[in-house]
Amino acid sequence: MARPRKLVCVNKKHLTKDEIADRKEQEAALEEFDDLDIGDIPSFLDREAKKEWQRISPIINELPISELDRQSLAMYCQYVSIFIQATKDVKKNGVTIIEERATGSIKKQNPSYQTMLSASKEIKSIASGLGLTIDSRMRILSTNKDDGKDENDIFAKMLEDDD
Repeated sequence: MARPRKLVCVNKKHLTKDEIADRKEQEAALEEFDDLDIGDIPSFLDREAKKEWQRISPIINELPISELDRQSLAMYCQYVSIFIQATKDVKKNGVTIIEERATGSIKKQNPSYQTMLSASKEIKSIASGLGLTIDSRMRILSTNKDDGKDENDIFAKMLEDDD
């Protein structure tokens, strides 16, 4: 599977001026997508997931997220809900539980613990894709701030002098 494309301002790869122009044109096309209507909360989300949707609404409005990302955001919120439910069960019953069998009692891992771990992996993955993690936001914000130019980069200065 190919790696996800990076924005021009984040890309460390050396691109030609034509490649940069093409990619910037493609990035500009992203602005044409409809903005996500945050007020329209999906009805299939449970109560906890809807609370998460409302909690992150102000953050989402600041990010380049469109209506096409609605399902990803809904999955993120539902996984947060699943994580909370599993965490409550682990807190109540512990990481291990005693299972009664005909041959006697067996101590085994609480299934909610595994659910908690799986949900946390999904949350992390989706959050990164939506720009909800600190490192994904820093990549967006730092590159918008300085347009990817490093004032201490002597090679970049040499190339600018040639233009």
